[in-house]
Order: sequence, then structure tokens, then C-alpha cells
Amino acid sequence: MGKGIRKYKYFKNVRIVEETPLQVLLTELRNVKTNSPKFMEKITTAGYLLTNTVINNEFTNKNCLVETPMKKSSKGIEIVENVVLIAVMRAGNPYY
Repeated sequence: MGKGIRKYKYFKNVRIVEETPLQVLLTELRNVKTNSPKFMEKITTAGYLLTNTVINNEFTNKNCLVETPMKKSSKGIEIVENVVLIAVMRAGNPYY
């Protein structure tokens, strides 16, 4: 596990994310002074950060070579597993 992410003791596939940027966003989301446009912006950012945290901490990656448009090989990274992101739809959910 990376810093700021831990397993939930009651369910083996549940993770608790405690990364500081996400905690800051949650604080702003909970604030009664956060208006609707700012709320939608913050919740979208939180989605990106959560996805990034999960990919960095839960998935295996490997080095690879990729051919660029200039016909040169360049180093890259691939995620080994197939990743599917499922959003639970509810009112106010910004994902399409």
C-alpha cells in the first residue's frame, strides 16, 4: 500500500484513502459556503485524484517501448491489468 491508503479491516477489497489533497477537497465539499459550480468542480477533481491514487497503489505496471510518429522508440509504462472504472450513479454525480 502506498502512503495515505489502507485496507478496511471488515472487507478485503475496500480501501480507505487518506491522501492530503483528497482530504482538503472533502473539507471544501462539506463546507456550507461551497456553491454548486464549485462543488461540481471539486467533486470532478476528487474523482481524478481517486482514480490516480488507485492506479498508482493497486495495479502492476511494466516498462515498454512505444514507436513515436518520428519513428523513434521511446520508453513508456503500461498497466498490466485491465482497469474498469465504475461510477455509482446518483443525483449530482458529475461523471457521464
